[in-house]
Amino acid sequence: AVVSTQSTGISVPDNSVSAVVCFHSLCSSSNVNLALLEILRVLKPGGKMYFIEHVRSKEAWSKIWFIQLNYALQMTVWDCHYGDFGSQIKRAGFSETHISERTLNFKGIRMMGPMQGLAPHIYGYAVK
Repeated sequence: AVVSTQSTGISVPDNSVSAVVCFHSLCSSSNVNLALLEILRVLKPGGKMYFIEHVRSKEAWSKIWFIQLNYALQMTVWDCHYGDFGSQIKRAGFSETHISERTLNFKGIRMMGPMQGLAPHIYGYAVK
């Protein structure tokens, strides 16, 4: 079964889910640590959380551009709180974490200004 839900207060019994997929979801959570604890609660022992998340750019100017763009978009459309999700996933209490980093390269689109802030991503899985 597929359940689409908010990241906190998932209406699923403890230890009942074999996999959770987070695709650009943690950035929309107002409390990432609580969301990760909730994911751990519903996962069966040995269950996996698969994820792809955009993370903060390491480039100083990209951070500034993205913060400005994100502030404007939060006022109208998004509620993105991008951060260091890799560290938060590692600290959440999973028995294993497998995290890779990749900077997206959109063919034919020059990544500059605020677009650079959307390029860095992490992906992988974590095991309960």
